[in-house]
Amino acid sequence: RLDLVICLKPTSSLHPIGAIDPGAAARLILHRATGRRLGYEAKKLRAAGTEVVLVQPLGEDLEALGLNLMSTKNRDRVIEVARRTVASQLERPENRQLLAELPSGSRPERVRRPPGPPSEWPPLDLLRPQPIPAGG
Repeated sequence: RLDLVICLKPTSSLHPIGAIDPGAAARLILHRATGRRLGYEAKKLRAAGTEVVLVQPLGEDLEALGLNLMSTKNRDRVIEVARRTVASQLERPENRQLLAELPSGSRPERVRRPPGPPSEWPPLDLLRPQPIPAGG
């Protein structure tokens, strides 16, 4: 019963696998497998009427990440590339339209984070925006 799901999945990719060195093969195969799983889950959500925005690493991201996803060696380059590639994915017409329909955040009663840690948050159906009273 969600309106929109936005999924940022840095460990998946549907980027085509070309000629690769053996050291990168396992990582790329894992990225492809998680990308397929993410696509399957998104398909189920869409079939249930939920809009979905997926953000996954592109080829340039994978290149910047290198073999070790947790390495800090390429951190600045990874951030620089990710800022650009994530922005490009969010700017795609189909995503841009969905994101444009989100509340601006200027009305805190419509967009808010519940108090406390996520483990103490109420169920999602209780977090749905409440109707705004006339004149409010």
